[in-house]
Amino acid sequence: MSYPKFIYKYRPVENYSDLKSDYYLDALFNQYAIFSSRTNFNDLFDSKVDLIKPTPKEIKELSKQIPKAKRHELLKHVSKGSFTPSGHEFIAKLEVMFNERINSYAFMSLSSIPDSNLMWSHYGASHRGFCIEYKTEHIKARKVDYADDIPSLELLDLYKTFYELSTDNSLGVKILDALHCKLDEWKYESEYRFMASNNLASISRGERFKKVSYDANFVNSIIFGYRMEDKVKQLIIENMPAGTLFKQATIGRNSMKIVDYNKFNLA
Repeated sequence: MSYPKFIYKYRPVENYSDLKSDYYLDALFNQYAIFSSRTNFNDLFDSKVDLIKPTPKEIKELSKQIPKAKRHELLKHVSKGSFTPSGHEFIAKLEVMFNERINSYAFMSLSSIPDSNLMWSHYGASHRGFCIEYKTEHIKARKVDYADDIPSLELLDLYKTFYELSTDNSLGVKILDALHCKLDEWKYESEYRFMASNNLASISRGERFKKVSYDANFVNSIIFGYRMEDKVKQLIIENMPAGTLFKQATIGRNSMKIVDYNKFNLA
């Protein structure tokens, strides 16, 4: 599959009384991106994972694979074909551990399309905001998959990891797949998701965002929304590094088009 040469981040402008203090313009001028935990995604089902609980029979079968020293401990989780209180407690513990771990992952959501009317409407302040065009040679985001149901994972796989029975990274792959999946209704976003490595950014408990600096060279151009005010455009032009390209979102009969700002301004 081909990979886009550029990738896009739609941004609003909100603080018109003090533009230089606007949250999104400040991030643009100071070259930092906002990475977010899945707990702050606007879609309630984005990266939601259905954890399927094991049966008592599966736990008994699993106990046969672990050393005797730990087998007795595991067998305390089941009795007479049902889970014991300690079994229910352990399952709850695994669920909390799993969710806390993936809640710490930091993501930046982008799109492969700069001329989406819906994206400009939803994320670009109804066409009054802007769009950052990043070079994908610097930002290798992963394409999001769309499905008609949220992904699921077997808690039994977490049991196996806890008792050191897993010998490959298949569970990690499944988790990453789940964190790059959204419901079909969001297909219009054509989303790519950049997941920060632990040394770049991770979300601590109680946090929702992380600011991550990037090199100004990562940006190819800034695209002005169709309804963006001229004073905002001028402020952006004056505060971006020399050599930054500027483009303009325009509209035709029933679609949008991105054009060179200088040519548009002279027309």
